[in-house]
Amino acid sequence: MLIFLLLSALLLAAGALFYWALRKQLSWQNRKLFIWTFLLAALLLPMLMPSLEHHFEKTWVDYESYEGWNQVDIEDPQLLSCYKSANNSEGVCHCEIKQKAAIVDFQPNPYYDRMMELRGALEWLFLLFASYFLLRFLWRFGGLLWLRRQSYAEDRQLENLSYQMLYPKGYKVYPFSTFSLLRHYILWSPALDRLTEAEQEAAFYHELGHLKGRDSWAGYFLGLLQIFWFWHPLYYLFRKELLEINELLADDYAAQRLPSRRSYAEMLLKMTAFQQKGQALAFFLAKKKLQRRLEALLFQAAPKGCTKKQFQLLQICLLSGLFLLSVSLYFPLHRQLEQPTSIKKEQFLPLKNTENG
Repeated sequence: MLIFLLLSALLLAAGALFYWALRKQLSWQNRKLFIWTFLLAALLLPMLMPSLEHHFEKTWVDYESYEGWNQVDIEDPQLLSCYKSANNSEGVCHCEIKQKAAIVDFQPNPYYDRMMELRGALEWLFLLFASYFLLRFLWRFGGLLWLRRQSYAEDRQLENLSYQMLYPKGYKVYPFSTFSLLRHYILWSPALDRLTEAEQEAAFYHELGHLKGRDSWAGYFLGLLQIFWFWHPLYYLFRKELLEINELLADDYAAQRLPSRRSYAEMLLKMTAFQQKGQALAFFLAKKKLQRRLEALLFQAAPKGCTKKQFQLLQICLLSGLFLLSVSLYFPLHRQLEQPTSIKKEQFLPLKNTENG
């Protein structure tokens, strides 16, 4: 488990460097696909390494059975004397040139020594936090199921996409949002009643952009990834990046279907103000996020990015580089962290039999 966590963290960092180097050359959609490519690679490649090692076990050098380790090439006076006596005598001593010598070259390293001592505690701590995030994910997913069951549903269709409009029962007010299970759902909000008919249409197009982008399923998968990477700061950085890209894509999708981008921007301001009414801190935080969306909507052209073939080539280079990096890192980590702790600090030869040297 420790090897998986370390290797996935290193692959995630390598993918992040690759992404930030090319970020300005990619469109929003390509950025989204590129992030998901190295997120999945950083999760799956460490899982595949043990099976790869087993498949090529005859090709890779095995640390314990490699014949080279069994060659005794030591200027030991007693051993050389034994060899000389064996060559000059018959039936007295029969030393073999190849001896099963458990020679371990150990270089002191306080970091790894401490990690080996705390490994069990770290793994149990990881499992404890992972269980918490798993239960939290299941609780939130169950909340969506409960919301669907206790809401009045109305079938609707927009741009050949069928969905259900949900009207929650009770007094709790929900934000205007979407989610997908077996079907697509749009959650009604009282804030829509304060918008004009054209502004409501703009809001629905925005949510339709989320549904067509499968953003709900992406959110579920990000929740599952948090179970493994809750401790990794890059996970939270790229989760924020993905959520921002999803909003920009949905804004662009809606703005293209309206007479002007300015009218859509006015709708965003109204929705933010109505949904955060009476919550000063929430409105302040929402306003900071909204500022970036309005700047991209009104003052920045959407990045064109590279061609489809160029992007596919970049993805192939990314996956190839991450695969080679995982292979080059896995075996040193495996040898360093999986060797028996009982012999790691010793350099010894087994006791020689008096009859055969």
